[in-house]
Amino acid sequence: MAKKVSKFFRIGVEGDTCDGRVISAQDIQEMAETFDPRVYGCRINLEHLRGILPDG
Repeated sequence: MAKKVSKFFRIGVEGDTCDGRVISAQDIQEMAETFDPRVYGCRINLEHLRGILPDG
């Protein structure tokens, strides 16, 4: 089996979001402390715009 290689990605920062929410440093800390990869699959969609239609 090939060796699994991973690198760090920034997935969020403290502050206002584009949809009006606010992410606090405490929120980020709690997400990091409670994250369990056995429960939550890690997926990053680098090409988040998949098509020209809303369902695409």
